[in-house]
Amino acid sequence: MLIAIHDQPVREINEAISLMIEWNSEDKDRRVTYPTGAGLPGHFYIRYHSYPRIWPLLTLSHYVQKYNGC
Repeated sequence: MLIAIHDQPVREINEAISLMIEWNSEDKDRRVTYPTGAGLPGHFYIRYHSYPRIWPLLTLSHYVQKYNGC
């Protein structure tokens, strides 16, 4: 959301990007233990294994596309 609003990267955006890169580094294993998708409560739940990787990559791609050269 901040990337969509600001024309130049601000401190908060840069800090968030740094945290995202740190959290998704190879030496850190942040496994999500809760279901990431809908299902039938009490019977089954859906787990999208790629969610912890896809959303940070999309955010980083928006950051690079908008602020490349800043």
